[in-house]
Amino acid sequence: ASTVNPFSIHAFSFFINSTYFAHGIYGVKKASNFYFNKDPNKLNYQESCLLAGIVNGPNIYSPFIDYNASIKKMKSTAYTLLKNDVIEKDYSYYNDEVNSEKKMLKRKNLK
Repeated sequence: ASTVNPFSIHAFSFFINSTYFAHGIYGVKKASNFYFNKDPNKLNYQESCLLAGIVNGPNIYSPFIDYNASIKKMKSTAYTLLKNDVIEKDYSYYNDEVNSEKKMLKRKNLK
């Protein structure tokens, strides 16, 4: 059985809690609340993929900067996770996607 290095857990925790998500937002909890008005443990796969995609280029992939680029990156992230058996196709990615997008747009009064 493999063991997890406590340092790697600490390093990951530091990374995810200090990562920039655009709009002056640092950390996954603040980003989750900013973009979706909920805590990270309440995010669905699509919302999680959107946040993961933002990390690659916050000023490019924020849906409030370039909505189309953000959705394209979200889908690319989801595909990579699916391809690497991190998530299963059963999670209704395309069914939930529209609802997630509508909630986000409503939250920011962009629609």
